[in-house]
Amino acid sequence: LLLCWVLAGLGVVMAAAQWREYAEVDRSERELLRTQTRVTNALLTLQIQSADAALRTMLASMERWRTPNGFQPFAHDHLQRVADMVPGVRTFAVMDTNGICQLSNRPELLGQDVSQRAFFQQAATDTRGLWLHIAPPYQTVLNIWTVTVSRAIIRPNGALGGVVSATLSPGHFESLLKDLRYANDMR
Repeated sequence: LLLCWVLAGLGVVMAAAQWREYAEVDRSERELLRTQTRVTNALLTLQIQSADAALRTMLASMERWRTPNGFQPFAHDHLQRVADMVPGVRTFAVMDTNGICQLSNRPELLGQDVSQRAFFQQAATDTRGLWLHIAPPYQTVLNIWTVTVSRAIIRPNGALGGVVSATLSPGHFESLLKDLRYANDMR
């Protein structure tokens, strides 16, 4: 009987120690995940802010780039340089009021009609051009799933002049998030 009581007591002590260890691992893992979430949020926010800054620069340069026959040739090269400088963005584009791509760092997009895309429709309804619009994920004309941020072009008379957009690079964000994942069962 004494042996049973001693073994039961040891069992309770061992179970309590195991429970304490489990609770400590759970607490430390949750804290690590909270830290990683804050870091990821900061990185993603910085990427969106960089894309927005590039879009604002494009808006400020728009009138200098235009000619009566379209955009000056150096504008396409300038957008390519901007895309190279902003990590996480693969495509910059300027669409007219009908949603036709007039200017892009990717020549294969010129002339494409994007008027039915959410990023164009959201920005086109912004009558004052104050908002950065972030569209839900979609499949691009280049068959890549992505997210696009956009701003309305507002002419001096207050009319819509088109939309500028930046398409985020899914590969960039995929590698960023893979680097933060240290265990297969991490959520």
